[in-house]
Amino acid sequence: MRRILSLFLALHWMIVFSALSLLCALDRQGGFSIVLHMVGLATPAGLPRFMSSQAVSTGFASGFGLVAVLFLWTLLTALFEDEESSETDEVARLAFGGAIGMVTILFLACAFASVQGFYAAVALELAALAGSWLAISAEKRMMERTVPRQNEPVQNAARLMALGAVHNSLLRRLQSQLSLDERRQN
Repeated sequence: MRRILSLFLALHWMIVFSALSLLCALDRQGGFSIVLHMVGLATPAGLPRFMSSQAVSTGFASGFGLVAVLFLWTLLTALFEDEESSETDEVARLAFGGAIGMVTILFLACAFASVQGFYAAVALELAALAGSWLAISAEKRMMERTVPRQNEPVQNAARLMALGAVHNSLLRRLQSQLSLDERRQN
């Protein structure tokens, strides 16, 4: 059974970080202002000059691109993974770690540039990433519960044998009690 939620969340975050990377790479004024615009913040008038340079734009484009590739890797791993394997979780952990790292760098850049209202936007992005990670983890746990174990028939047979032994023991006790009561009455 495929992990549908993991597939769609990995696809979603791959598209988000790919779009941010592409916008940073194509922006001629510098990547920081377009990133601020994409996360719903206004570019401050007194933005430091080096914050709108091509170096910052390249750094954000590279970081967001790397995270997009990690989510692509997560998507492909979830798509072609065996049921017993847990590679998707390991790759997803890397992808979400990279995403949180990039959001943290964005947070620090906003704090340094004195952008107004960036706490709420960054907190919302972190909450969305955390919620996605929890959904993928919960889906993994649900998959583990529904996958039958290979040694389960042996455990079921042992359980049935134990229940049979308990049942026979109780029947013997009841039978011996009944025979004692009959002897007392005679």
